[in-house]
Amino acid sequence: MITQELLEEILEYKHITGELTWKIVANNNGATIGDTAGTVSRYGYRKIVYKRKEYSEHRLAWALYYGKFPDGEIDHINHNKVDNRIDNLRDVDRAKNMRNKSKYKNNKTGFTGVEKRGGPYIACFRRGGRIINLGSYKNLSDAVKARVDAEQKHGFHTNHGY
Repeated sequence: MITQELLEEILEYKHITGELTWKIVANNNGATIGDTAGTVSRYGYRKIVYKRKEYSEHRLAWALYYGKFPDGEIDHINHNKVDNRIDNLRDVDRAKNMRNKSKYKNNKTGFTGVEKRGGPYIACFRRGGRIINLGSYKNLSDAVKARVDAEQKHGFHTNHGY
């Protein structure tokens, strides 16, 4: 694990743009002082390799800005996995991070937590690993309203599902 002290010696964080740059010559990848650190991983997040160990750039950005590593997960508020501006990052627990998820790519109704099963529309959400069924509805708009009401009641982020 990289220490806070070492991190501050090797990387500079530009919190307005979210960019991390090398303060040293990073021999492991041929980078020189001032070069942008990191690359995009196959999962879409930016990663930095230092001494053959891979680090999530958003966690390093948090540590450089606040002087300590995050306690929980880092949530990208706007769902853009490479946007590491400090205003787009928040330190949250797993449950809170899951309440700010993007809409799944295979979503067919256009609304998170609403699906069509045969005839009716079903509205639901997950909480504590359990599926909470909000009911079945003839109209899409009624199912969406039930889901939106549940999101507000259960503390979902306003970006959830977008």
